[in-house]
Amino acid sequence: MNDLPPELHALILGNLPYYDLLRVKRVAKKWKAIVESDPALQVQTFKRTSPVYISDNPDSFLLLECESQPIKLHLALQRWDLDWKIGEPISDAKFILLDNTAVPLTSIGVLQDLATIPAVHRFTISLGPDHASPNKVVENSQGIRVLDVFEGILSWFRAEEPVEGEDVEYDAIRRRILYFGFSYLRRSGTTLFGRLLLVPGKE
Repeated sequence: MNDLPPELHALILGNLPYYDLLRVKRVAKKWKAIVESDPALQVQTFKRTSPVYISDNPDSFLLLECESQPIKLHLALQRWDLDWKIGEPISDAKFILLDNTAVPLTSIGVLQDLATIPAVHRFTISLGPDHASPNKVVENSQGIRVLDVFEGILSWFRAEEPVEGEDVEYDAIRRRILYFGFSYLRRSGTTLFGRLLLVPGKE
């Protein structure tokens, strides 16, 4: 493998899903450099914007609305891969790796990753299945990042007025609500709509 040119390494590594690319970066300095410098791999690891949808492997679990344009959500924003109580600081959020190891998001540098492939500039987050439900709008003209989404959710729940959705009043600080990802994602161009899923935690 060491005798192969970097371009061929990049083509081979391009067949790996996101989790494996994270692991590859820890195996050898050469592989880390390739993953971090190759344009296609930068897109797959949410480091570089892409104007189009790119799918490498089925490592995303999402419920998209049928009329939606395709989109891939960062695994750090998906419910099976994140351990975070919304009343806690973002620095306490942990990424659950395939071996069930919980790693702080800050230690693996994903907070500045793009939230989606392709990049979106506006994300309307709702507590209900439609636009009439209470919502929070997150915007970033350079492409919404993972941190933008988390900060948007936190600012929503730190507001003075209680947030209501589906007849449930969510007080994240008091009830330690668990983040459970998104469903019913719908993309149109660089605009995304999604329903925030929350699970009340123990007091």
